[in-house]
Amino acid sequence: MPALYLLSVGMSAEMVGVFVQQVLADQGMAPGFRSAVLLAAGVTTAYLCVQFLFMGALQFLKPTRSRGVYICESLSQLAALLLLPYILRVSVVWPHPLMKEVEPAVYAGLFAVAHGFFKLVTFFAALRGVAGTRITSLFWVTTGGASGAAAYFCALAWLDVMSAARPSVTDEAGWYVAGSEWSLAREVPEGAVIRAPVEPYPNQCLVFRLSNLPPSGEELTPLERVFVTVNLEGKETTRVAQRVALERSGWSELRVPPNRIPAETKLCSVTWGVTAEPRWSALTGLRPAASGRRKLLISGPYQCETTAPDTSPNLVLIVVDGLGTDHISSLGKAEGTTPNLDRFIMSSTVFPNAYTPSPEPVAASMTVLTGVNPLRHGFLGTRRGPLSAEIKTVGELLDKAHYATAAFSDDRSEAREPSNKASSLERGIQSLDFATDTHPGDVLDRARGWIDQHADIKFMVTIRLESFFHRRELTPAVNPTLNIQQDLAEFDRRLGGFLQYLRDHELRKRTCIVLTSAHGGGMPGSGDELTEEVLRVPIMLCGPGLKREIRVEPVALQDIAPTVLRLAGREAPSACEGRDLSQAPREQEPISMTGVPLKLSLRSQRWRFTWQMDFHPFGANQRPWTGTVELYDLSKTKSGAELRNIASGNPNTVGGFRTKLEAYLDRQAAAYAATHKPETAATPETSGVTGKS
Repeated sequence: MPALYLLSVGMSAEMVGVFVQQVLADQGMAPGFRSAVLLAAGVTTAYLCVQFLFMGALQFLKPTRSRGVYICESLSQLAALLLLPYILRVSVVWPHPLMKEVEPAVYAGLFAVAHGFFKLVTFFAALRGVAGTRITSLFWVTTGGASGAAAYFCALAWLDVMSAARPSVTDEAGWYVAGSEWSLAREVPEGAVIRAPVEPYPNQCLVFRLSNLPPSGEELTPLERVFVTVNLEGKETTRVAQRVALERSGWSELRVPPNRIPAETKLCSVTWGVTAEPRWSALTGLRPAASGRRKLLISGPYQCETTAPDTSPNLVLIVVDGLGTDHISSLGKAEGTTPNLDRFIMSSTVFPNAYTPSPEPVAASMTVLTGVNPLRHGFLGTRRGPLSAEIKTVGELLDKAHYATAAFSDDRSEAREPSNKASSLERGIQSLDFATDTHPGDVLDRARGWIDQHADIKFMVTIRLESFFHRRELTPAVNPTLNIQQDLAEFDRRLGGFLQYLRDHELRKRTCIVLTSAHGGGMPGSGDELTEEVLRVPIMLCGPGLKREIRVEPVALQDIAPTVLRLAGREAPSACEGRDLSQAPREQEPISMTGVPLKLSLRSQRWRFTWQMDFHPFGANQRPWTGTVELYDLSKTKSGAELRNIASGNPNTVGGFRTKLEAYLDRQAAAYAATHKPETAATPETSGVTGKS
């Protein structure tokens, strides 16, 4: 009779193994022949382990020599024949449609009921049977242990095959565009898993951005919705499953709110599918392999801080090309043209005597973002970086401070793909919106929409607007001054509406606004001149804790980065050259520049000294430095006198300024060489300036 039992239990184990293998294969858990064999073998040996251990326990508790025990136990194994129709894929007409949908569960239930019934009969047969010895229990326990070991190794091999079959995700993200928005994302196949460390801190939420892949040669119908599962692992594991509707043109956001994130979460894993994750998968932690060629762009996770009473303020940084101090009615010559900016000034800390480090918009913008001058960050003339990793942008530092970061720009002067490193705006930015061929007012509208969506999260928004004064071609018959006034009025209206939106919103209680300009060259053709009109720009600071005052001391755009970081409760990095504008005034002589070739200009209280150099700004500095110098007495502007170059009549003043600029060049060359590869020496301009760019 034991032989009959062994034959029946072997047959039953094989049928159960094949049944489970087919059920899981339908769920994508057996990709390929090897995984199917390992899965069936593992279930078979695990089933044998359970049956043999049952017999061992029975013989230990109630030893018996009765044949009835083996007969009843064989009948319990023959219950596996109920699984045969499913194994053979026999079509069964069920009395209710629901039974068809859960067909594997119906077969498994029938088998479990019949198997359990005869198991109960076996137990009663043992109670009434002829007593035997316990020595036989040792055989069944040993056999069960061997079967369990075989099942364990089959399971390990099956998991390895599943892991290898599951699509992988590259660790390095790339820039992808959806609509006009760029984001640093990865292509994630369906079923693949993204894992990322999580830093525990209060009030945090996790933000993911999702989008269909851009159109390619092999077109698949864009997905309209996906199911995303986020597992948060720490002392306990929390599962968050959400359905996300995908935008037709743009990115969709998925947020895991603070109340769903355990306090000590250290790791999160993310997977997605076109259908919801089955409950059994959530309970077991087993996920199917890839089910197709579908891929999704996933950006993040970004750890952002939700707003609270002690949260540092939101930050809105606006940089306008061509808005000089003189263009603002209350600060300059454009009387009655900018009423909205005038009202904004009345509630702000205003620095009317701020100076740009360069009239080149990209160079000035990078200084605003880094707090270092163009000779240090490497964006000047024909050079477009790349920005050294040792120089941190405001976006990078605030991203690490758990801000949601976004940048908006209508700049068309450069290639806008972030991979080209044309502006390095992308450093630390989670959402980068470059919309070409559009009006700056539209850029403000898109920024407003983003702010509305993120009003409950601590955020920093950077907005760069191209000059309003270069929108139309000017002819000799057109009055340039009239055009500038018209453009200023339109700019004031659109920007004034955006500023009023921020001030009317509940956000005003915890939002700081910084408004400045890359240069003041409103007139076409004046953008690269190192003149007072071009280099003098305003800086306006408005927000909680900021005074309403006008401070006339000279400052520089380098001062914006440390000021913004201070408002956010962060320390400025050591490489930052600027100072916090909330500090007491200090004497400084702002230096501005253009290239190629390099041209420097120093602004003192009375003088503007300009030195046209004869070499590439990032070439080897070879002494003696030569070039043309200019010296202007700016005190004459108060009387309206025409400025003229008086360098030849003031050799001592010129010599003093040259000494200052030579020391400045030495410091900047040393700082640049410490973080960049050395450049080859450049040919002087007299022979045609050339240089590596």
